[in-house]
Amino acid sequence: RVRAARRLDDPAWTARLARLERRLRIGREVELRLGEPGRMPFTWGFRRPVVVLPSEALGWSASRARAVLGHELAHVARRDVPLVLLARVTCALHWFDPLAWMLHRRQRSESERACDRLALSLGTRPADYAEHLLETATACSRSRELAPVMAERSQLEGRIMAILDFERHPARR
Repeated sequence: RVRAARRLDDPAWTARLARLERRLRIGREVELRLGEPGRMPFTWGFRRPVVVLPSEALGWSASRARAVLGHELAHVARRDVPLVLLARVTCALHWFDPLAWMLHRRQRSESERACDRLALSLGTRPADYAEHLLETATACSRSRELAPVMAERSQLEGRIMAILDFERHPARR
């Protein structure tokens, strides 16, 4: 899916990307691409990270674009892609062990929540961020293309509750 996505050279997106890269202290160039409509935004690559957004991202509000891009760049800043690959290899080697799969699922869930917190620290109001997350999940559910971390209602609900809890407890920031 990364190779099929076309490069996004929109000036507003490029400026937004540069600002967020500086704020998150990302020292390597991140490429933005547009993928198929209705797809979940995702990050791929370690040396040359790529953020793939659904084609309808060009019509998003500035707030939603900043929130989604902030979340995806948080994955780059945290170097989550190599950890996900390592977890997948571990699950492949220990396919028979339910604990390996359980830990993999927990790692993905915690990674998403950590990126939510990091994206929130960039200045998006938690209620707005939760709304953007729900809009993105709804758009992807219409296309039947949910990412594994969002595949279950409880995962999405848990993330939204944690985001809203971020607003109620500023000390946890």
